[in-house]
Amino acid sequence: MRLRLLLAAFVLMATVYSVVVPPFEAPDEIWHFAFIHHLATGQGLPVSEPQTQALWRQQGVQAPLYYLAAAALTGWIDQSDFPALYRRTNPHAAIGRPDATANRNYLIHYLQERWPWRGAILALHLSRFLSIGWAAVAVWAIYRTLSALVGPAWALPATAFVAFIPQFVFISATANNDNALNALAALVLWRVTALWQRPPSGAGLRRWRPFLTTGVMLGLALLAKLSALGLAAVVGVTLLAMAWRARSWRLWIEGTMAVAAPALLIAGWWYVRNWRLYGDPLAWNVWEANILLRLRPADGRTVLAELESLEWSFWGLFGWLNVAFPAWVYRGLRWLEIAIAIGWVGAAIRLWRQRPRPALPAAAMLPVVWLALLAVSWLRFMRVAPAAQGRYFFPALAALALLFLAALWALPSRWRLPAGPWRPCRWFWPWRHRHWC
Repeated sequence: MRLRLLLAAFVLMATVYSVVVPPFEAPDEIWHFAFIHHLATGQGLPVSEPQTQALWRQQGVQAPLYYLAAAALTGWIDQSDFPALYRRTNPHAAIGRPDATANRNYLIHYLQERWPWRGAILALHLSRFLSIGWAAVAVWAIYRTLSALVGPAWALPATAFVAFIPQFVFISATANNDNALNALAALVLWRVTALWQRPPSGAGLRRWRPFLTTGVMLGLALLAKLSALGLAAVVGVTLLAMAWRARSWRLWIEGTMAVAAPALLIAGWWYVRNWRLYGDPLAWNVWEANILLRLRPADGRTVLAELESLEWSFWGLFGWLNVAFPAWVYRGLRWLEIAIAIGWVGAAIRLWRQRPRPALPAAAMLPVVWLALLAVSWLRFMRVAPAAQGRYFFPALAALALLFLAALWALPSRWRLPAGPWRPCRWFWPWRHRHWC
């Protein structure tokens, strides 16, 4: 009941965002939609080239799962007006400038975009609604992962904390392939957590079904975005640790085959296609040839100087990263970050002093490993391109929720959430509904 209420509130808020945010006024949304439009109009998968002038820009080499789903949803719509919409670019747009007081819009907008929607605008809004569906799956999977690790009483507030991060809601309400990755990464983490905690038993299909299910989700993730490659490492670590615990290399070999087979069947063709077209299975050479690169690789000082942009765009930096909260909001969020960091120190001290020390669930390290892999990938990308955007860490929201709970654990026991019924109901409601509290 509580999870349904959380999901309903999230979907409602994201739907409001999707309707209120003007068309294509989100990072790269117009280029993501150009990919969808290309598929929906029967032109097949894009074939890109360096410094392409095609409408999709660098997005033409993205993994296609999100775009295929959106094209299937919107293919019945006449989108012939999209090229005219695309040409309405504001030449004075202040892209990436949160200090801008004018020209924040990427496009010049007209009344024809208003309700009732039609043409490409209708297709865009349906694609945004599809994104909200992906995001709701992500929230559900994050809750399931946390519930398995720390119990439902702790899982619900931690899930709510990450689900209602304003930037996450904003990105969830836009046409962006990040939403497919966020959902599938959360599902993969849920499945590997379940595998670790409840190793499959029995014989035949019953024994291998959890591995096959994990492989299907991993394959879909690999077909959603290149960033999902790190999930293969997380799954590999999980299988290796399970085999080590069971003292069975046969389990590792057979489990790896059961995961890899569906993953390769689902996503392998895409990487083979990239290798044949571009000479690179990741199509990274064509991607770099179509984005803004640094003149020289960034050093540590440059990365540190851009961390504030990462911070702002993690919590909330809207439009094309040029519509900001008032400065006092970011100052308040900075204090929240400091409080969480102090909570980690307190949790470490409390864990060190407590006797006997509580057993930490080993499966809790799997989301943290995924977060670390994302951070390394982001740092490598930051060296060659300015990429200080918080949305790159949303696939690891389960890990961030666990870190938030670690800080809460350091609080005095009378302030913390219990392991039993959800005590905050006593704080926020004068009554206690038996289904809620």
